[in-house]
Amino acid sequence: MRALFSSKRRIIGILILIFLVVSVGVGVYVSQQQQNLQQNAATGADLVIDGFQLTDAAGNLKNTFAPNEDIFVKVILKNQGSARGTSVDGSTYTQIYGNKASVVADGTVSDVKMSMKNGEFGAGSSLPYGSAPLGTSRGHFVGGVYSWKKATTGKYTARVFVNFDKKVQETNYKNNQLSVSYTIADLKQQGTVTKSKPSNFSSWPTCIEPTSELVSGLRGCVGEGIGPNGKGVGKVRNTSSSQSFTVGIGSYKAYLPYPSVYPTCEPGDCIEKFNWIWTQTYFDSKTVTLGPGETAYFTVSLPSCAWQIDVFKGDVIPSFIPKTQFYSGKKTYLDGYFNTKLSVCKPVIPPPSPTPTVKATPTRTPTPTLTPTLTPTLPPGVTPTVTHTPTPTLTSTPTPTSTPTPTVTKTPTPTLTVTPSVTLTPTPTLACPVPKKVMNIRVTCPSCSSQ
Repeated sequence: MRALFSSKRRIIGILILIFLVVSVGVGVYVSQQQQNLQQNAATGADLVIDGFQLTDAAGNLKNTFAPNEDIFVKVILKNQGSARGTSVDGSTYTQIYGNKASVVADGTVSDVKMSMKNGEFGAGSSLPYGSAPLGTSRGHFVGGVYSWKKATTGKYTARVFVNFDKKVQETNYKNNQLSVSYTIADLKQQGTVTKSKPSNFSSWPTCIEPTSELVSGLRGCVGEGIGPNGKGVGKVRNTSSSQSFTVGIGSYKAYLPYPSVYPTCEPGDCIEKFNWIWTQTYFDSKTVTLGPGETAYFTVSLPSCAWQIDVFKGDVIPSFIPKTQFYSGKKTYLDGYFNTKLSVCKPVIPPPSPTPTVKATPTRTPTPTLTPTLTPTLPPGVTPTVTHTPTPTLTSTPTPTSTPTPTVTKTPTPTLTVTPSVTLTPTPTLACPVPKKVMNIRVTCPSCSSQ
């Protein structure tokens, strides 16, 4: 009988041992699988938009634009993962949308046909891109589309979507989009116009009409300098006996100097040589309808930095675009003048603020519950023998008494008064350029008379 009980106890002990071994093994396996998943997630690529801003042609950051003014972008793309973002063809594709208030679906192409093509981004890499004429890495914008415009006033939402086609393998695809709101508002026209000769006309700067009529039925000129009350001035007269025209004057801020040697090519053929035009931004204007035989006398506000004034037929142009959107290209140009006596304007770029990156909330994988399937059953009357291991007695170690920290008396640092030294940089002397016939823009050089 004792032998029977002894045998049963051995069997029970073996079963308990098997159960413990299986439990430990399953726990180790599950733990290892979870570690593998966490490691895989931590070592993948994760592309995000680290910055998205709107600018004008000069790079000024802004969120309000005029109807038909070109809207450019600044984008920062970043791989915040710990692995390279590899793709099938070695490229990363980004779409930019002119008006998408809601998150767009994967594979959605741009509503303004604006996109970017980049290579693969290494772990932790972050690169800026700008689509304005002098923007950083502008060549990554595809198809020569660098901007878009809206003709109707109102509120819109621009959006950028990196890896829109999922060609790059990522650990998280839910943080690839970022948006910014902007407004289209009417241009402010603070200029003045009168159809009778002003009383101060004799104090106007020289206003010389081109020798030939650039637009049939109209002749115009702009003052070669600053007029009364610090204004720019211009004149347009209708030489037609039967037609009426909309005419106007516009002033623009200049961010690049007038070329010392005027390009021999046309503005639409050698675009980069005319960046001093494409980067100009609107400052002020005034338009009026001019009847047969009438003359309009305009004044327009001027910036404190370099500027250009144009008189023209039709509506004012809020921003200049090669080949299609500038007065000479539209055949509406009457006369122009570029003031080189002032320093070129500087783009207004506010200090950068951190751009929040939208992160997807991680989905937790439930830990599997282990249900033991091996439950030993003891025969009636048999009590398993359990050997208790005594718990060691813990001996407390006394806490050392802290020594008080001595008080340090700070000696105030004397304040230094620094008188800034201003160094005046002389304005370089420019050779008088020969005006191009197609533009017919005259300039004033500090060292010579106007042409």
